Amino acid sequence: MNISGKHYRTIWVTANRSVRVINQSRLPFEFATVDLTSLDDAARTLQATRPTAHNLAWALTRMRAALARVAPRERAAVFHQPERSGL
Repeated sequence: MNISGKHYRTIWVTANRSVRVINQSRLPFEFATVDLTSLDDAARTLQATRPTAHNLAWALTRMRAALARVAPRERAAVFHQPERSGL
């Protein structure tokens, strides 16, 4: 997606290791982003922007269960290696 001549992905990892997403509930009238620093942040944001996506609830439940078994400091590594996480 190009906004004012700058390319954006819809989701990316920031320098401080949070996940940043385009706040799709504000489009097309405003471009805004949201930093997701926890699984709860992700769940709230995704449910607010895509309330009719039936597979979203399934995916969030699966991610929450998988990440609950992992120490918080190790979750980013697990996120980037799904074949090892059982996700």
